[in-house]
Amino acid sequence: FLPDVLSFSIVQVNCVKVKQDLMNRIKSHINKLFAKLEEDFMERNYDICTRYDKITAHMMKSLTTAVESVQMDKYKSEAALEVQQLNREVIQSKNQLVFITKLDHQFSDDSAVLCVKTYSWPQVMVDVIEKNDARHNQERQTLERLCQTHRSHVETELKNFAERVQELKKYREPERWLFYCEDIHE
Repeated sequence: FLPDVLSFSIVQVNCVKVKQDLMNRIKSHINKLFAKLEEDFMERNYDICTRYDKITAHMMKSLTTAVESVQMDKYKSEAALEVQQLNREVIQSKNQLVFITKLDHQFSDDSAVLCVKTYSWPQVMVDVIEKNDARHNQERQTLERLCQTHRSHVETELKNFAERVQELKKYREPERWLFYCEDIHE
């Protein structure tokens, strides 16, 4: 009589060489997986750094006109949202780093350097914003004083022009006009 359940071993490997070959193949696939994880990780961090660099470069611009001042204020508002998103992405990157290192993967030196740069960006960005806000405020005040000076000059010119127009109204007739012109030339 046969039992109700029969069990057969599907693979029975007793050969050391076959076992080592399987282990080598498994390690190879694990290394490929870690290499891909690290490559994707580095691409994301590089993208984060590039976007921070772009914001920083724009914030470093000097303001030379009132239009640039207004455009910078608008850019700062938009950049604040972008910086918040980048800060969230930095936190995600840190979480990915913790996950990968828990799997006993050693990062390359380039990855380590990029991680340090990426994770230092939030504080660097705060410093850049504070420094350039102060400079932009000073440049804006200088531009406002310059505009006020130009406005005063234009108002004075307009006042002088209005006085001359009023004076010319007195000399509508040609004889008076000639008399006025002769008087000015003398």
